[in-house]
Amino acid sequence: MKKRRILRMIFLALLVLAAARLVHSKCLAATRLANSGTALAIDGPGWFVVRDPVYYELFASRRGDFFLNESGFLVDDRGHRVQGFLNGTSGEVGDVRIDSWSPIDPNHEWEALVGFVIQPNGIVTVRFGDGREFERTQILLQNFNMPEELVRIGPGKFTGLERAQPYPNLIPPGSHGLGLLRTNVIEIEEVRWSVALTPGRGITTAQGAMTSTGQPTDIAIKGDGFFILRDTNTSVLFATRAGFFLRDGDGHLINYVGMRVQGWTDPTPPLSGTCASTARADLHPQTRMR
Repeated sequence: MKKRRILRMIFLALLVLAAARLVHSKCLAATRLANSGTALAIDGPGWFVVRDPVYYELFASRRGDFFLNESGFLVDDRGHRVQGFLNGTSGEVGDVRIDSWSPIDPNHEWEALVGFVIQPNGIVTVRFGDGREFERTQILLQNFNMPEELVRIGPGKFTGLERAQPYPNLIPPGSHGLGLLRTNVIEIEEVRWSVALTPGRGITTAQGAMTSTGQPTDIAIKGDGFFILRDTNTSVLFATRAGFFLRDGDGHLINYVGMRVQGWTDPTPPLSGTCASTARADLHPQTRMR
C-alpha cells in the first residue's frame, strides 16, 4: 500500500514538473552598497551589455559589479568587458576602457591618471595630475522588446540577446526611457516566481489529502504555494506541490530525480513580497525553507 502511494506521488510530481515552468522578473530597486566607484546599478529600465573578449559573445546583465583590469578595461568577474563608446561620447561602440588616452589629442603626453568619475548618464570623466580632465568614454545600455526570451546563465547575466529583440543601438543611460546609473551600489538579483502552464496542459493548485509517512523530509503544503526545485545540470527551476524529499550524500534536500529544493540561506529571511539581500540557494540541513 505504501509503495502504491509513493508511486502515485511520483506520477503526480512528474505531471507537475512537465506542466509547470517558471518565468521570472526582477525587483529593480533591491541594491546593496559597494565601496567601489566602478560598482554600478541601473535606476530604472535597461541592461548593461558585456562582451567575452575570447569568444566575442555578448551578454546582457543587470549586475554592475565591475572593476578595472590591468589593461584598464571595465570588466565583470568573468572578465567580460562592458560596452560603450570607445572614445568620448559618440562614434564607434566597443569595450569601455578608462585610461589616459585623449580622443582630442592622442599624441599628447599627459601626466598619470589620478582619478575618474562615472556620471549618471554613463560618461566617464578622467582627471590628471596637471589639472586637466576630459570625457574619456561613455557606458551605454540596451533594452529589449521581449526580455522574457533572455536565458539566464548566472547571477544577473543573460544570453539570447537577438531572440529577445534588442533595440537597434546601444543607448546612453537616462535617454529613451532608460534608467540613469548609480555608483557605489550593486543591484541584487531577486526573483518573483509565477507558473507558466504548457499549452494544452492543466494543473491544480488545490490542497490534496495529507497522510503521515513517518519521514522527516516528507513535506506537504497546507494551503496555496509550490516548492521550487532546481535541476543541477541546467539550473532550470521547476514548481511542484509534491513534497516527497530526501537528503543526498552532500546533505542537499532533493526530490526523487535529484532536483534540489530551493530556500533561503539566511535563517531569518525577509518578509514576503520584499526585495532584500538574502540569497536563494540549494537547501542544506542547516538552512530552512521559507
